[in-house]
Amino acid sequence: MKTISSLLIISLCVVLFSSCQKEGPSGPVGAQGTQGPQGSQGAVGPQGISGNANVTQYTYDNSFDFSSNIDFNLQVSTSLDTMNRSAWFVYLKFIGGFEYYYPLPGFGYNGSTNYRNTFYFNSSINKVIHNVTRLAGPGEAYAGIKIIRVYANNVATGGRVSPLLPDIDFNNYDFDKIFIICEKFKIKSSLNNDFKPNDTMKFKNEELYK
Repeated sequence: MKTISSLLIISLCVVLFSSCQKEGPSGPVGAQGTQGPQGSQGAVGPQGISGNANVTQYTYDNSFDFSSNIDFNLQVSTSLDTMNRSAWFVYLKFIGGFEYYYPLPGFGYNGSTNYRNTFYFNSSINKVIHNVTRLAGPGEAYAGIKIIRVYANNVATGGRVSPLLPDIDFNNYDFDKIFIICEKFKIKSSLNNDFKPNDTMKFKNEELYK
C-alpha cells in the first residue's frame, strides 16, 4: 500500500515539474528546398480579328429646332469612296437636366416625334450631305447633332456562294424530304450512288439510318 502511494506521489511531482518548465527557444529555420521544374508552355490562343481604329466624329453644336423646321442638312467633307466604305451613325443631342442622345432613325425626346437620316454625295462641292428629317410629330429643339463615321479597311463582295442544286422535283414532297435527309447526314442510297428525281419512292422504304 505504501508502495502504491509512493508511486502516485512521484507521478504527481513529475507532472507538476513538467508543467512548470518554460518552452524552449525555436530551432533554426531549415534550408530552402530546391525549385521545382518549370511547367510546360500553354497552348497559343486563337488569333483575333484585326481591329479598326478608323473612327471619326463630327460634332454640330448648334440649335436645331424641328418644331419650326422639318429638316436640316449637315455637310461632311470627304470623298464618294469614303462615303461608300463607311458606316454612319447620327444622334440628336437634347439638354434637359442631363445631356441626352437619341439615335436615328427613331423617336426623339419624350417619344413624340419620329426622325430619320438620309445621306448622299454632292459632287459639286465634294461633300456628303446628311439630311435629318422630322417624319411625324410636333418636333423639339435640340442642342446639337453628332455624326460618327466608321471607315471599313476591307470591302468584300456580298452574296452567298453555293453549288448548283441538283435536278430536284420540288413538287414531289416525299422525294424532297428524303433527299434533304440524305444530304444532311451524307447517306448514300443502296440502289444508286447519286440521287435522282425518278428514284422518288425507291428511297422511301430504305433503312436510311443503318
